[in-house]
Amino acid sequence: MTDFTKLSPEDLARVTTRVGRKVEIITTKGREPQPIVGYVGEDSGAEDWSNDGIFYRDGRESCLDLILPPAPRVYYVNVYSGSWHAHASIRAANFNSSPDRLALYKITDAGVSDTLPCEVIERNK
Repeated sequence: MTDFTKLSPEDLARVTTRVGRKVEIITTKGREPQPIVGYVGEDSGAEDWSNDGIFYRDGRESCLDLILPPAPRVYYVNVYSGSWHAHASIRAANFNSSPDRLALYKITDAGVSDTLPCEVIERNK
C-alpha cells in the first residue's frame, strides 16, 4: 500500500485515479482522515483522499482511488542503415555508436499506450 503523503514531488506528479484520470495533488497535509487534496482531470471541484489514496472513508473501492503508475522507461536507440541498437542511457548510446549512425532516438514507455512517443535527438546528414 502506498502512503501518498510521503511521495516525492516527482512521484506526486505521476499520480492518477484507478481508471487513469490525471490527478493534480494540491496538498498532502490536509486534515485527517482525508489529508490528500487534489483535482481530478479537468474537474473544478477539489476531492480528498486518505493517506493510502482511498476515496471513500469506509474503505470501499472507487474509480477515484489514487494509484502511482510505474515510472516511465526511457530508451535511446542508435539507428543505422539496416539495423538499430537500443541502450538504457544516452551516454551508453553515444559511447556505443559508430560514425555511420543515421539517427539517435529517445523513446519513452509510460506503459499507458500502445504507441510510444519518440523524439529525434540527433540526425546525421
